[in-house]
Amino acid sequence: MRPITASISQSALQHNLSVVKRHAPNSKIMAVVKANGYGHGLLNVARSLIAAEGFAVLGLNEAITLRDAGFKQTLLLLEGVFRADELKAVADYGIDIVVHSRLQMDMLLNADISNSIHIHLKMNSGMNRLGFIAGEFIAAFDQLI
Repeated sequence: MRPITASISQSALQHNLSVVKRHAPNSKIMAVVKANGYGHGLLNVARSLIAAEGFAVLGLNEAITLRDAGFKQTLLLLEGVFRADELKAVADYGIDIVVHSRLQMDMLLNADISNSIHIHLKMNSGMNRLGFIAGEFIAAFDQLI
């Protein structure tokens, strides 16, 4: 085995977040901690960035882990849900979701859930990866309100 180690400095993460907050004093900061905190431990990184107003993740399991660990901040699923049955957990745990496709719109509009879900509607800004193109964005927005 190669003698390689990685050390994560919680104080450095906290310092970096304070610098961001100082440069954007009227903004809310959402720390992206996807992929197990980029391999540094989801809870370890989130605890270091506790002063962030929210956390963004990819997987529902990551969001639930944060919520179960006591994090009250906004939690956002960056790619939303991919199965309709995930919407119940999203609603129950108070997790925000990105909606970037017609499939997600249909799942959401047909969901039988009692709690509301905060939606972040994604527009394709030209990278052509995810999101509604400009001509479809307004129609999707109108359908959600």
